[in-house]
Amino acid sequence: SNPGDVSWRPSGAVRLAMRGLDPAGRALAWRAIGLPPGVSIDAASGLIQGAPEARGRHVVTVVADNGLQAIGTWFVVRVE
Repeated sequence: SNPGDVSWRPSGAVRLAMRGLDPAGRALAWRAIGLPPGVSIDAASGLIQGAPEARGRHVVTVVADNGLQAIGTWFVVRVE
């Protein structure tokens, strides 16, 4: 699901849980492109967390992949 645009503070702890479901019950592998430095996504759970180090506007693409098909979404992170 798309969390919508978010605002984070530099060096502040962030947590954002991505949600997805495979209708056949297959495990999802998560990946993200464009996260601010200091923030990462857990490939197994889809949890985005960390402490952003760079101010600015970051366009983030998150992809969930079940091994047969990958589906992505994007949102904007503002670190200010």
